[in-house]
Amino acid sequence: MKTSVILHGLHNEFTLDQMKACIELAEKYGGSFRHVVTGMQITGIEKD
Repeated sequence: MKTSVILHGLHNEFTLDQMKACIELAEKYGGSFRHVVTGMQITGIEKD
């Protein structure tokens, strides 16, 4: 089953390190990272 996670907040509320960590998590779980108006989103990750 695939799922997604959204971390809500304005783009300037996230540090570069936090954004990099989210990208790494997306890659680790086979998903993709994108920046959306309401925050950051990791989509298409596998859920057991």
